[in-house]
Amino acid sequence: MDRTPLDYAAIRQRLEGQHGPCYWRSLEQLANEPAFAAFVEAEFPSIAPEMDRRRFLQLMGASMALAGLAGCGQEPEKGVPYVVQPEKVIPGEARWYASAVPFAGYAQPVLGRTHVGRPTKLEGNPDHPASQGAATAFTQAAILQLYDPDRSQAPKYEGHSSTWNAFQRAAVEQAARADAAQGRGLHMLMGANSSPTLQRQLAAMVARWPQAKLYRFEPWEGEAYVAAERALGRALESHYHFERAEWVVSFEHDWLGPGPRELPQAIAWAERKRRAARGDGEARLVVVESLSTVTGAKAANRRRVEPAQQRAYVQALVAALGGGDAPPLPADAQHWIDELAGQLLARRGRCLITAGEFAALDVQAAVHWLNQQLGNIGKTLAYTEPVTWREAGGQRLSGLPELVVAMQDGEVETLLMLDCNPAYTAPGDLAFTDALSRVPLRIHAGLYYDETAAHCHWHLPLTHALDGWCDSRAADGSVCLTQPLVRPFYSSRTLAEVLALMQGDLSPDA
Repeated sequence: MDRTPLDYAAIRQRLEGQHGPCYWRSLEQLANEPAFAAFVEAEFPSIAPEMDRRRFLQLMGASMALAGLAGCGQEPEKGVPYVVQPEKVIPGEARWYASAVPFAGYAQPVLGRTHVGRPTKLEGNPDHPASQGAATAFTQAAILQLYDPDRSQAPKYEGHSSTWNAFQRAAVEQAARADAAQGRGLHMLMGANSSPTLQRQLAAMVARWPQAKLYRFEPWEGEAYVAAERALGRALESHYHFERAEWVVSFEHDWLGPGPRELPQAIAWAERKRRAARGDGEARLVVVESLSTVTGAKAANRRRVEPAQQRAYVQALVAALGGGDAPPLPADAQHWIDELAGQLLARRGRCLITAGEFAALDVQAAVHWLNQQLGNIGKTLAYTEPVTWREAGGQRLSGLPELVVAMQDGEVETLLMLDCNPAYTAPGDLAFTDALSRVPLRIHAGLYYDETAAHCHWHLPLTHALDGWCDSRAADGSVCLTQPLVRPFYSSRTLAEVLALMQGDLSPDA
């Protein structure tokens, strides 16, 4: 803008005739110079012809006030310097916190690295026997899930954004109906979980609403508990001590591949191989499988069979170890089984036989018998109560087929689904979504607005393990505390808080 000499006498004369506060941005504006008017018209062509000085100042003042509101949010969008430097927080130096992330109900002990309050990396906890400082790809990827912008960020009702206050009102009404009917019609489905706190909450809920029904469905665990119950009389957890097993025979079991117990099993087998390298026994892995797996790739002897032949191979091994007769195998296969049986008998108590969670029930049950016959129980194999609990408040958690039958029979009035996605993971022959559509009130709580959430009335966002408090058990049964590395990014709640809200507690202390 070209500057022209100002008429200061004219400016003084105009100011003497004004009363009250008067503001201007420059002397040019105060003098109402043609150059200033040309500048305004060039910068704001749509409004300059019809704007006087007062209107211009009003708009500029309003824009400055609105710009100031950006600093009134919960936190800035960009990193800014501290006004008061927190104690022991030094930019560029990492801080580490012990925590845990869940995988199919099992805790994965970790150390979380943060920089200036932001989580940046997960590593295994070197002080925990279940991880010993190592971490799987799934565990390390949990940090990416924390920052995933596709995570659910606020409650939804019938697919539209809602609020927690609106859900709380609905939850209070639901709790009143459940009190009147002692919980009749209230059913709850959840994935595998090992949290002692959540189990205690469910026990309290069952005591308050004795006719409420609980269910569990976890795709990762297959039929392992059912097979143990058939073979041993009750559902038990199998703990494999690979570090003690000189020979391991696995039937369709990828125990070195992805899964909640992948890490401790890999650590144990690595220890066995180190001992064998020092001359302390052997470390031989034999795998019978129909598909290529990580475990099969590491096997010293891998035998590929058709899926339908798995049962015949296990039955033949049972017969070779004194378990009765078995259908005949081809000559080469029978010779292979006889040699394998001889090697196992020569290493009684120092071998181990495993079967995959998705193998046929009779195959898994036969493997339990084989380990008992070879004297492996208490040495290379141990049994404990299930790490992921299967009962709460004296009520056994039923399976997904039982829930589908209840929905089809009209027994389910309210269905609460916690941290699971059965619309995607349920077997197709169950027709889960068809049965779900018959439930009058459907509530889903999860990290994502997924396939199950799309079929529900209410969807509630869950807090991520790295920005919320909880507890759970590792694969060895030890209790791990999960402490947040950062405050919650979104308007979410933990599982314990959602369960408390369902019982009418509007201020859950979780």
